[in-house]
Amino acid sequence: MAKVKKSTVLKRRESTKDFRKKTGRDTVEKMLEEARLQLLDEKGDIKKELLRDVVCEVCGTRPTRSTFLFRKDAFEYHKCKKCSLLYMHPQLIEEKVVEHYKEDAAVDAWVDVLTSSSQFSYDSVKFDTRLAAMEKYVQPGNLLDIGCSIGHFLKVGKERGWKPYGLEFNDRAVAYAKEKFKIRTIQKVMLDEAGYPDNYFSGIGLWGVLEHLARPREILREMKRILTPGGVVVISVPSAGSLAVRVIRQLASCFNGVGGHLWFFSAETLPRLLEEEGYEILEVGSEQPELDTVWNYLNFEHPYEGNARFPFGEAARNIVERFILEHTYGYKLVVLARKPTGSHAEKKKNGSTE
Repeated sequence: MAKVKKSTVLKRRESTKDFRKKTGRDTVEKMLEEARLQLLDEKGDIKKELLRDVVCEVCGTRPTRSTFLFRKDAFEYHKCKKCSLLYMHPQLIEEKVVEHYKEDAAVDAWVDVLTSSSQFSYDSVKFDTRLAAMEKYVQPGNLLDIGCSIGHFLKVGKERGWKPYGLEFNDRAVAYAKEKFKIRTIQKVMLDEAGYPDNYFSGIGLWGVLEHLARPREILREMKRILTPGGVVVISVPSAGSLAVRVIRQLASCFNGVGGHLWFFSAETLPRLLEEEGYEILEVGSEQPELDTVWNYLNFEHPYEGNARFPFGEAARNIVERFILEHTYGYKLVVLARKPTGSHAEKKKNGSTE
């Protein structure tokens, strides 16, 4: 991968513990646990008829050539020996995952998380910052948010001159987007069912979505079809390469089973997947240093509920957190990529570089 720019770094003001409680994430996690129990057989395993075998989404290597990492809440997690992608294996069948987003109470409750004051304030800054980054490479035009939920990204985009479109299954989230933000162009279908024409969108957002999709590579391929030449996509996923995940491992909240996280990309594997599908990587960065989470764990406290204080002062903490984010060790990975223009694609095909 060619050298790319580092994206703007962002972090929350509250501690992870306070943020989780203020946003109601703890409530959602209890609901997810209740949903998980419905998937178990009498032995405490996930019912076999609800599972499917998969191969590594990045390099296609079979799970027999992976390293078993751990079992959590009856789900197993592996690391590909060839490309280092972390993934769940086996995975819930796609129909069950889609059913979760359409019907589970936890998905309804997620609307409360996204509309909480702490989450809404953080997301407003985050979306505005990332849209500004996109606009360095493309003029505002049609903007698609895949899995748009309450439509917050589209709201901010609309205020910046973009024309919003969304895809979302959850009825409560769609109703909120239409009533509060007046976004009417939302469909409750999968991307390949939406019927968008070629070269239609100048920008596409995937906020905490790609890791949930059964077929990420196919979705990226369809996105590229509907992007204009030079159109930009912004993708945010939990980072398997983050400091928090490396340290607390299976205790990390991203390994949430029935919550639908299937693939765990890093600053190496996600850009590789995008480049293989013909995208040009523009910026790679991270958010949420989660230093308090790591420090709690190192002090033998619960990573998300502990109260261990970083002992070296606020100035030192800021330096460490900035280092974490600038070196893509933040808990959330953010990648900006674009569909090459004809001239750029031709240069790349011929082996020349700019």
